[in-house]
Amino acid sequence: MSKSEIKRVYIVRPERKSFQRHLSKELGSKSKGNTRINTQVLIVKTFEELYQYIKQRNLTIDFGGTLQHDFRAWLAVQKMLTQYYLLVNNVTTSSTDVLHRIRDLTSGELGTRTPEKNTEHAQRKRLRNIEKKKIEILRRYSFTKAEEDGQRLHSYFQDPKLNENFQSLSKSPVYVLDKARFQQYYRKILAVRDSIEHAWKEGVGKMKSLASEQELYDRLIE
Repeated sequence: MSKSEIKRVYIVRPERKSFQRHLSKELGSKSKGNTRINTQVLIVKTFEELYQYIKQRNLTIDFGGTLQHDFRAWLAVQKMLTQYYLLVNNVTTSSTDVLHRIRDLTSGELGTRTPEKNTEHAQRKRLRNIEKKKIEILRRYSFTKAEEDGQRLHSYFQDPKLNENFQSLSKSPVYVLDKARFQQYYRKILAVRDSIEHAWKEGVGKMKSLASEQELYDRLIE
């Protein structure tokens, strides 16, 4: 995630003189203590003066503009999205290890070398045990959580009415940007899921093939 830099800050000067003095003091101390800050601070007296720099359609209703933007809802959504993005990054980083473990699970055969135990029931039982281990691996590496959280957030973006904060934010222009960025991360999880499922199906297919070959061999030597 790239860092953003604030180029300019606009401050509407408070009416109370005590606030004005406090503001001047704070701005003075900030400028002296941080010589590397490139942010330009402009103080305006009224909202009308602010409109000379920022169009009203880009200002929220609180500042006399027409932009519909719920800041609290935006913060709540950003918190959820940021946590999800970090989770996705961690999961995708460990996806290679997960694939190795899945392949290790399915590297054997479903049958046994004892004819009476090499039954369809025994094969199904072993497959169920391997599936349980697979589920545990996915949980241990937080893949299950990433997939569930992704599905939940995806449903919120598809139907904002499912979540109060998403519903409030859906009226803001930033909603489209947040949705587009989320889709990028969600596609990463879907890609990892597809890779895991492909490795799993491929491994199980080989196990069943080996079991069939072993069963045929057992019958031939009887």
